[in-house]
Order: sequence, then structure tokens, then C-alpha cells
Amino acid sequence: MRINLATRWLLALVLALAGLAVAQANTWESEILAYEQQDRLFPPPAGAIVVTGSSTIARWGSIRNDLAPLEIIPRGFGGSTADDLDFYLERIVLTYAPRAVVIYEGENDIAQGLTPQYVATRIAQIAGRISARLPSARVYVISIKPSPLRWGVWPQMQLANQLLAEFCASDPRYRYIDTVSTLLGADGWPRPEYFTSDTLHLSAAGYTAWTNSVRPVLLSREQSGIVSDDFDGVGLNGGIWTLVDPRGDSQLTMTGTAARISGPAGTSHDLWKGQNAAPRIMQLASDTDFEIEVKFKTGLSGGNEMQGVLVEADSQNYIRFDFYSNGNGTRIFAASFLAGTPSVRKNSVISGVPSPSPLYLRVKRSGNQWSQSYSLDGSNWVSAVSFSHALTVRRVGAFAGNAVNNPAFASEIDYFRNRSADTTAPGTGTTPTAENRVANPGFESGTSPWTFYSNGSAVFANDAAGQDSAKAAHVAIRQPGTNVQLYQTGRVLEANTQYKLTFKAYSNTGHDVAISLLKHASPYTNYGLSKRVFNLTTSWQTFSIQFATSGFVGAANDARLMFALDAYDAAGDQYYFDDVTLTKVP
Repeated sequence: MRINLATRWLLALVLALAGLAVAQANTWESEILAYEQQDRLFPPPAGAIVVTGSSTIARWGSIRNDLAPLEIIPRGFGGSTADDLDFYLERIVLTYAPRAVVIYEGENDIAQGLTPQYVATRIAQIAGRISARLPSARVYVISIKPSPLRWGVWPQMQLANQLLAEFCASDPRYRYIDTVSTLLGADGWPRPEYFTSDTLHLSAAGYTAWTNSVRPVLLSREQSGIVSDDFDGVGLNGGIWTLVDPRGDSQLTMTGTAARISGPAGTSHDLWKGQNAAPRIMQLASDTDFEIEVKFKTGLSGGNEMQGVLVEADSQNYIRFDFYSNGNGTRIFAASFLAGTPSVRKNSVISGVPSPSPLYLRVKRSGNQWSQSYSLDGSNWVSAVSFSHALTVRRVGAFAGNAVNNPAFASEIDYFRNRSADTTAPGTGTTPTAENRVANPGFESGTSPWTFYSNGSAVFANDAAGQDSAKAAHVAIRQPGTNVQLYQTGRVLEANTQYKLTFKAYSNTGHDVAISLLKHASPYTNYGLSKRVFNLTTSWQTFSIQFATSGFVGAANDARLMFALDAYDAAGDQYYFDDVTLTKVP
């Protein structure tokens, strides 16, 4: 489906670009020059998040505080259009090598008489330029906002939003952020208190509501930086991982229980001085402390094979932690690279490795201090090395490769786990020693006490089979609404306590779900989870998140656990949920 959508958008792009408007360079040149002068005085960091667009972005004065702790580079220029952004993209977006880009354009375009199709196609072209230069970067497109002043062209803006949402669904790196429902009242009109006296720009209250829609989406994908994965899907999760294949001859295969990286004999796929040629899967990471654990399902059977973890600032500055074999046994190895020159930190034989054998590797970072440990059974760990090395972390991942006599190689990665954020045993998705606060978690006894509500048209039942059970929740969307939720009330929680939510889910289109834990009645106080977005795929996946309760003292018995679909669903969508657990972390 993604291929078809992407193809359709490419064809639309070719047709639409025949009539492109010319950007008004002189109109914005002084603002762009001011940004460049600011950059010379205070250079922004690489790997930050650029937020760009028209006056709604330019006037968002509290953006850094509103989106903290994310590192934000605001680059709005008021009155701009998608054509203008495309013209200046190199100077105000690509030059920063961002990890993600947030775009708000289209409002002025529609007001000037451009068609919804033109606007959506131009934004699609901008996203394509970003992806061509920065393949791992995520692109977020914020919906065109409704305003009283431009209510007369709101139908055209709505169509543009629909086209933008459809485009974003064509690539897992893209995400549409819906702010429309937040800014409209119960009567379907823009809420007056959300706009300034010109009835066009957002007021302070409007920016608060706007932030409440934008912030959860960004934090859900950008804050932690390192996302755990059990690799049990039918395809690699492109919203997390990017396959890097420097030689262009390696292969990634998803086995259903692992990610398998393999390569041919006869060519070096090494990580060493003068070459960075190992195939790998990488994800964006924050420059913070972390601990990673990776399980490789099979050991190294031949000579001069390797498999391990790569922590990277760029292609010349990185650290490799790995197992390798030189034909005389399996070795534990670590090396840091500065401007492409390696410094070996560890290189010793591991005694008593059975063959074949799973191999487990842990890498821990604390400031400039790095440590590596390994295990042959996942329980008993051996400290290998600790050393100091300064590195600005931008990406982490797993790699495989060969060297010297260059044999064919293959590595199966069972799981990649961020131990700093996830205490779930990989592959289990549960905390069996804690009491589940959710009733009828597997929907085996019917739908009660779950409640489903939609102001569109949808059906909720337990008529589907789970991944490994007879029953699961099934929500069929006939017509999407602005309020669509599956929830359970009366959940009992303790204040200031760590809990873990785990569930299984998928949708037939890969459309996502946002989960909240809040007070059931007005004022709907956040109890620890607020619109946490989970990136569903088209096959069963297990998701989990650990969080601390907040917003009350003592104990609460009025919590609502809510799965909201309205920001992502479409007519014909089929959602499935199973095995929902909410447990206190021991």
C-alpha cells in the first residue's frame, strides 16, 4: 500500500510541478540573513529538530519551552508559502542536518488561491528533498489550522489536510499532526478565545491548545531517542530503523522473530581505518546516557565474521562494540574512531563459547564513560572493558560484517533493547509479578467493562482472534469522527508510582493510536500518559511504556485508560487490540 501511495504521489508531483510558482526570494531574504547571522554567533547543534513554516511558527515565541526537552531550531518566516519554504530549504532546514523537521505551510497558499492539490504536492516535494538528503530524518506535517478570518476557504483547507494526511501515510518517516479538532468548538466553529483580535493568528490560549496537539506526537518519537524492538514483525519498522548498506550488496530479511543481516563472500564489509562498510540498521538517538542490550541468535561459525553494536556521531566518528571470529575462537572487541582513525579498547578471546550459541552484548554510556559486557546465556554477565571517550551521539544500531579473507556472513538480531527506558523482558511484553489494573485485558469474556464511543460511525466487538488467543478487540471504522475512543474507567492507581502499560495491536492500514491515562470526569486531569502515540503496523506487535503517575495525591479510583483513534483513523480502517496490562513496576 505504501508503494502505491508513494507512486501516486510521485505522479501527482510530476504533473503539478509543471506549473510551479516562483518563490518571492526578495520578500524573505532579510529574515533568512538574520537567521544566518544568528547561526554564526550561536551555532545550533546538529541533530536537533527544525520547526519551520509561516507566521504561526514565526509567532510561536514560547516554542522552545513548549517543546522542551527537545532541542528545537525555530525557523518560521511569517506570510510564507510552501513555494517559499522550498526555495529556502537548503538555508533554513538542510544546513542544520536535523534529526527531524516540522512543517507548517499551506494556509497562505490556499488564501492566495492555490489549489489543495498544489499545496499538498509542494509539501510532498519538500519532504522528498529532506529524505533524499537526510534518509533517517523524520518529517512532521502540521494540519492547516481553521481561523475565523479565512473560514470562507476552510473547505479547501480541509481537502488539503486530507491530502497531506494521505501523503504522510505513504512513508513511515512522515507523520501528520492534526490540530484541527483542538481549535474547533463543539459547534464546529473556530473557538474565538484561541485567536487574536485579527481573527487569524493564535492567541496565548490558542498556542496552549496547539501545543497540546503537537507536543505529544513529537515527544513520543523524538524524546527517548533509542527505541526497543523485538523484530517480530513482517517488515523492518521504518519509523524507527534505517538500513545502511555501504556496499549495496547486503540483504536484510525479517524472519518473524529476528532481523537477519547477511552479505556475500569476496568483498570486505569491515568497520576499520579507511572503510566504514559494514551493513547495519540504525536509529536516531539523543546525546544522553543510556544502556543497550542486544541478543544475537547465533554465534559466529567461521573466520573473520563480526556482529555487534555501533554508536555513531557521523561516518568518521563512532564506537564499535562487537563479537568477532578470526578462525581461532570468538573474541570480544571494542574500538573508538576519531576522524576515521581507530583506537582498540578491547580485543580478547572468550573462552568456553559453545557452538552454535546465542551471544548477548550490553553497552552502557555515562557521560564520556563507556562500558561493555557480554553473556552467553542472558543471565550471567562478564565485564569486558570500560574507557573514556568523548562522542556526540546521533545514531545507534546493530551491524554485521566480515574482514581479511571476507567469508559470507549472516547475523540474526533477536532484540535490541534500551535498558534505560524499558524493564520488560524481551519477547514477553509482561511483568508477571505485578497485579494487572485492567479488567478483561484479553477480551476473552466479551467487551465489558470496555466502552467504545465514536461521533462518526464505527463498530466495536470481540469477534477477532488474537495473536495467540481466541479473542481480541476489533474496531471497524465506517466513517471517521473527531472523537473516537476505546476506554475503561474506574482504574485504581497510586500516586507518584511507576507503572508499565503493555498491549498488543495492529491496524489493517498501519494507522496509529494515541493512549492517555486521565481523570475520567472534567477537568480530565492527566494521570501520567497524555496522547502517547504508538506506531502501529499491519501485523501484531507488542508495545510497552513505563511512566510515573501524576496529577493526584494518595490514590485515585477514577482513572480512564483511553485508546484514541480519531487523530489517525479513516473509513475502512480495522483496528485490533489484545492483552492490555497496566501493572505497577516492582
